[in-house]
Amino acid sequence: MKDIQTPSVGVVIRTKDRPVFVKRALATVMAQDHPNLHVVLINDGGDIAVLRAALET
Repeated sequence: MKDIQTPSVGVVIRTKDRPVFVKRALATVMAQDHPNLHVVLINDGGDIAVLRAALET
């Protein structure tokens, strides 16, 4: 019998100077119970310092 693996799920989040919304989006993704998630966060030309500060809190 073949071993069935759980498929992976890719999530792409694009943001530009929206720290509150990106934190909310990441929290929502991380609250999922899927065992194989891959998250890509794209800073689309926004202020990297603002994004980093939001992610550190």
